[in-house]
Amino acid sequence: MTTFVPEIRMPEGAEELRAEVRAFLDAERARGTVLDRPDSWFAGWDRDFSRRLAEQGWVGMTLPPEYGGGGRSPLERYVVIEELLAAGAPVGAHWVSDRQAGPSILANGTDEQRARYLPAITRGECFFSIGMSEEGAGSDLAAVATRAERDGDTWRLTGVKMWTGGSHVNDVAIVLARSDPEAASRHAGLSQYVVDLHAPEVRAEPIHLLTGEHRFNATHLEGVPGEPLGPEGSGWAQVTGELAQERSGPERFLSTFPLLTSLLRLGVPDAGSVPVGLLVARLASLRRLSLGVASALERGESPDVAAALVKDLGTRFEGRVVEEVRALSPVVADPSAPVGSHAEVLALGIGHLPAYTLRGGTNEILRGIITKGLGGPPAPQDGLVTLDPDAPVGEQVAAARVLGAGVTDGPTIEDLVARQVLAAAGRPVPDGPLTVVFDDRVAVRDTDGDRVVLDGELVRVPWARSATTVLVTQGAHGPLVTLLESGSAVVGNGRNLAGEPRESLTLHEMTVPASPLDPEAATGAAQRLALLRAASIAGAARRASELAIAHVREREQFGRPLASFQAVKQSVAELVEEVALVEAAVAVGAERGGVFGVAVAKAQASASVGEITRIAHQLHGAIGFTERSALRHATTRLWSWRDEDGDERAWAGRLGALAVGADDLWGLVTG
Repeated sequence: MTTFVPEIRMPEGAEELRAEVRAFLDAERARGTVLDRPDSWFAGWDRDFSRRLAEQGWVGMTLPPEYGGGGRSPLERYVVIEELLAAGAPVGAHWVSDRQAGPSILANGTDEQRARYLPAITRGECFFSIGMSEEGAGSDLAAVATRAERDGDTWRLTGVKMWTGGSHVNDVAIVLARSDPEAASRHAGLSQYVVDLHAPEVRAEPIHLLTGEHRFNATHLEGVPGEPLGPEGSGWAQVTGELAQERSGPERFLSTFPLLTSLLRLGVPDAGSVPVGLLVARLASLRRLSLGVASALERGESPDVAAALVKDLGTRFEGRVVEEVRALSPVVADPSAPVGSHAEVLALGIGHLPAYTLRGGTNEILRGIITKGLGGPPAPQDGLVTLDPDAPVGEQVAAARVLGAGVTDGPTIEDLVARQVLAAAGRPVPDGPLTVVFDDRVAVRDTDGDRVVLDGELVRVPWARSATTVLVTQGAHGPLVTLLESGSAVVGNGRNLAGEPRESLTLHEMTVPASPLDPEAATGAAQRLALLRAASIAGAARRASELAIAHVREREQFGRPLASFQAVKQSVAELVEEVALVEAAVAVGAERGGVFGVAVAKAQASASVGEITRIAHQLHGAIGFTERSALRHATTRLWSWRDEDGDERAWAGRLGALAVGADDLWGLVTG
């Protein structure tokens, strides 16, 4: 399967740019124009704000300087956009112009069109709508019925475009129309046209939202002149390219983020730390996936599958934020409450709830794109994987993922962390395999010199019977490291759900040498073990998905492969998405480190296990819950590992505590 978590190198000066945007937003808050409202890119329409943003050079950032653009990278634009969205800034006026229209005109327009429209876009003076959808087409854009017919040297468009946001207040629209009804395929006869929305042949019929807002229109085109954008018949290729831009940006998971910050300002009950932490973990993982798409766009790629994945996961997350915030809020949604109050923005978020998974293509259609774009299984990996305690964390995480997949052999993650602990304590590393356990419940009594007496029981220690155990515990003066040689303690049998040894060690007045360990080193080692456990989960999750996809491609029912059934395609896409989310969370953990990064990785990895195993077994059918299925090795590991080194509730609680205690939640997320 394709990886959706490529390495990302943020451009030089990205954090300075972020600081500039935050300073600008602070000034706009003082003006009263930024009210931290949800869905601001869709519902927040303010021409003056857009012009002031353009004066900063933040509209048309990626357009060439010769057209007034900034000539900056997609990742620099990403920084600006996510800051604006997280603040709930009113960016709706220029949104389509900046995100789609400008890049489309640059790529497909004539020199005259570029000279006319692009400088006006970058000045915040020309605002675009998109005319794609229709009453009888919906997500099936190839079914559009709007006609483009020649009238001498002019093309005239006739039809009704539905759900055209802002066509009653914007200046121009890019419209998809059927220019050749006799074309060999529905896709081949489509073209795009630039239409003046102020023309007398255009009529915008209001379509009010559930909240009463006027954002959408049925836009009637009654023989309006249309200026071709790109060659005739190229419309389908052009709109699919635009949709990658439309589906993958931060607006696909940040629309409701202001609701979460509003809740935190109001106050969260103690029981709210876990659900808040799970939201933050998922948010950070989605952001990492979205950044991967932005990075691919910067390389000139067309990441259609990854964009569809981000949109599906992200818009479902937006709805989840609304429901979780509603459940935790001490006040109820109230559209008549003062603008910007928590009750009012919650009402707005709930009112927009049905739209999140529809805009930019329904999620069911997007899952079809995902399954169609999946490649074949990866080449098998042979040999021994090296877990080097001195290697960079990224290499350790990659090795742990391979080991978690169970397709090759290697040392355990406990062995690696045990060696790191001994090195930090200045202790020699004994021969043979090692395991490590962090436990502060053992009673520790100092004796003379560097020896301590231990009393208590260590439970569920991995591989304790066959490995020397490195114990990190708390002494009177801080963390201590002791070595428990194999056979030196009474060992009780035990296994986890995957059948891996998880044994108990009974320590009865045991006198052992001990060494002090720096508290930061002790914390870092425990976090490293949790991160590598999350990486192992990612590997096992990927393996489970590969087995499930291979099964539905090979297994036939009713005379055709299971993979050809629509319901199966939907399930496969959801499985792939959840695995990608885990991989993104682990990437966040490896890149960020610390409590935040590790909490994101382990909370999201453990939280996703239930959904991944459910879908994988569902796709396998009856054979999936028997020992005859190869799936059992992956899923029993997933069920075991999600609870080891802290489950999703433990890590989400820590993450939620960080979020609740942060003055700036968005600053915490972006690091």
